[in-house]
Amino acid sequence: MTTAHRLHDTTDALRRELAEAKDVLGRSRIEDQHYFLDQALGRYLWGAAAIADSALALAMARKAAGADALIRQLHEALIDVSFILSSPDPDLCAAQSALKDLLDWRELWGLHAQVVRTNPDYPFPPIPDAWQAVLGQHVAANVDALDKVCSDLGGPPDLFTRAKAVLDASGRWHWSGMSRHQMITELTRRGELQEAGAAIALTVTKLYNVGSHASPSWSVLAVDIKDERAIHSFPDPSSSDDDDLVRLASTASHFLSGIRAAVSTRILPPRGDA
Repeated sequence: MTTAHRLHDTTDALRRELAEAKDVLGRSRIEDQHYFLDQALGRYLWGAAAIADSALALAMARKAAGADALIRQLHEALIDVSFILSSPDPDLCAAQSALKDLLDWRELWGLHAQVVRTNPDYPFPPIPDAWQAVLGQHVAANVDALDKVCSDLGGPPDLFTRAKAVLDASGRWHWSGMSRHQMITELTRRGELQEAGAAIALTVTKLYNVGSHASPSWSVLAVDIKDERAIHSFPDPSSSDDDDLVRLASTASHFLSGIRAAVSTRILPPRGDA
């Protein structure tokens, strides 16, 4: 099979996977007592579909050079979803994720006000008025309000109080209280990843970490330093070969498929239900 045929097949597979993900979102159900869990999982799948849609557009436009950041988000979303669903208390994990998002938005709101005041021409997206009303309250008031919503829907009345305690105790940037490496290790301990799968996940994580660095051409160590063309030339960033495009489409499809399959176990109604 030629590379062109492989590209056609992988982009078609990504289109089919996108259609399935959108179908899951369209048929999803939110259970009142697990409202924040189902919302979190649905948002992960929604975000993954949006990212994969962008990856498909880039593959069709033959521009894969800058897409690693998108694929990294899909990879990390799959880790998050797997971590939540395999947790002894998925609802608490979802509450930690939601509350961490709220706390980050509170910090961003203060920074946003400074940016808008000192740099009014900066194209920063506005924060909705309804959000600002929430962000302007004390954190304790936000937590109490979330606990009440959860309780009114039939969930645990102290869910967000417990989530806040976990976040305060961890002090980590991620809602899980772990690094990506630690999350993958924990998923392996839970039996969600076998040894080979864990090795792949850790390698992919490291690969995307490396991609955030300057990444000089290490061939400088293998060529004559006097050969200026080898040292100082850069390829056209607007051009991608078929192998890069196949890799982009296939990895986007792979990660989206994993997220869709995992989320479907929770937010899709059983077969036969209306």
